[in-house]
Amino acid sequence: NLPRLRLSNDLMKAIIWIMRECGTPNVPGFGRLRNIQKRLTEASPVKPEKHTSALGNIFYMNNPAHLLSLDWANPGTREMIHVYPEIDSPIGEFRQAGKWANESPLEDLSPM
Repeated sequence: NLPRLRLSNDLMKAIIWIMRECGTPNVPGFGRLRNIQKRLTEASPVKPEKHTSALGNIFYMNNPAHLLSLDWANPGTREMIHVYPEIDSPIGEFRQAGKWANESPLEDLSPM
């Protein structure tokens, strides 16, 4: 199922016909295939968000934070994510220091 790859109905019907002619087992009918695609799209937790560029072009983008949360929630993917521990001392990064985190004026910090 490739939701971003738009195939016309006639082309999809031709592909199904060719698969049947080649003897492929369990080839669904055209209506059943489109129904399955619709249910998969509705069941997917990833919903593309519509955006308009400065030039007026319309495009869709998946929310990266949502995609990362799915990776963290998936046990098969999560075991491959390496999280580096924070070592309290000695301090190796400015952001680890209490003075930087608690005592610095906000105007001295980056906008991030």
